[in-house]
Order: sequence, then C-alpha cells, then structure tokens
Amino acid sequence: MFLYKVEKTFKVKDRGYILTPGYSKPKLDENLKIKIGDSIKLQFPDGSYLATKITGINFNSCYDILIDSLEDIPIGTEIWLINQ
Repeated sequence: MFLYKVEKTFKVKDRGYILTPGYSKPKLDENLKIKIGDSIKLQFPDGSYLATKITGINFNSCYDILIDSLEDIPIGTEIWLINQ
C-alpha cells in the first residue's frame, strides 16, 4: 500500500532518518494501522529500492517515519507499506 512521497528528510545522529511528506498530510485509510516494526519499501526516484522497517513514527501531525538507514534518502522517494 502506497503511503506517500518523501518531501523532507532529517538525519538523526545514531538513529537514522526521519522521512516526512512535508506540510501536505497524505490521505490514508482511517482504518490503517501502522506500527513500529512494520516492513516498508522505499522506491527511489531512480527506480532502485530499499526494504527496511519502521523504527519510529509520529502520525499526530504529519506522518513522520523514522528508519534506520546509513544511506541518504532522496526527496521524491515513495514509501510503500509491505503486507498490509
């Protein structure tokens, strides 16, 4: 299931990256349950992808997702929830 395109990223030392849709809150199914540990696929603008897990979330205001990654996450990357 497609969640959103990344508009902003923030590197958190020793934690990874916070991925956010910016100020435009995506319209997701209100019954969708996303939690820490869920598997996601990051589809990069160049067509490559990275499978990872959610290590932190903040869905109160703008659907920020924290992932444990050593590589930069480019703007425009699509976040897909796996097995939902």
